[in-house]
Amino acid sequence: MNTYPHLGPKALEALQLSDEERIRYNWANRWIGYSAAKEIMDHLEFLLNFPKTHRMPCLLIVGESNNGKSSIIERFLSLHPADDNPDGRTITAPIVVTDAPNVPDEGRLYNNILDAIYAPHKTNDHPDRKREIIFNAFEAICVKMLIIDDVSNLLAGTAVKLRQTLNALRALSNDLQIPIVAAGIETSFQVIRSDTQLYRRFKHKELKPWTNDVELARLLKSFEKQLSLKNPSMLESNDIVMRVLAMDNNMIGDIAYTLKSAAEIAIRTKEERITPKILDEFAKRHQRSN
Repeated sequence: MNTYPHLGPKALEALQLSDEERIRYNWANRWIGYSAAKEIMDHLEFLLNFPKTHRMPCLLIVGESNNGKSSIIERFLSLHPADDNPDGRTITAPIVVTDAPNVPDEGRLYNNILDAIYAPHKTNDHPDRKREIIFNAFEAICVKMLIIDDVSNLLAGTAVKLRQTLNALRALSNDLQIPIVAAGIETSFQVIRSDTQLYRRFKHKELKPWTNDVELARLLKSFEKQLSLKNPSMLESNDIVMRVLAMDNNMIGDIAYTLKSAAEIAIRTKEERITPKILDEFAKRHQRSN
């Protein structure tokens, strides 16, 4: 019989660790599949398996910093990692992830993509040459999706440069017949809207700030399953939810930091559960440090 029904299997197993080891365990990043993240993951899977066409569908993931975009991308990449492909001449890499350049520039965009796949190139090569290398490399390693993070960076330049860079993205999608996934903060909408043809291909998924609703309660309950504490905390209770939100925790990264900090306090004080009192104590410490 499980005497710790509030814990998931791994958190339950971690109870065998020392207090210090358990604190380190709780601080480690783990995937939590809340509704919005699951919806995006399902759509990414749909795009990855979409049949090749000259007008591939694309996706824009929008959310403020620290609200889960990078975690979703990392999780999806972990489910479809590169393979050594021992029977072939090269590895296979179904997904390539890179960052948008700090300013809109076709050549810099190509540099980032080539760096992401460790393809030899010269930074001063003509963009046409870099594009040729990308095309050949993507074909060789069987790339099925290109993900570009921080696309809002592309607003930091002239309209002409932005248009050229977006044209380059559209051409890559057309010629390689792969979907492009862009991610960034809210101004990313402006980036994609600036190219009408590209905009029509992009479906939008938004990660909104968390509010006091059923979804937040479910999220906190999921966190409780993953935090290795001996006693149930009832994180979905209104007392906990209100305190978490009161600390300006409306981004999932901030919520995670608060709960992990509170879990550490709970272990060190032998309370072994996150209580309203512990959250109040953490809030005071956090306020003083800021």
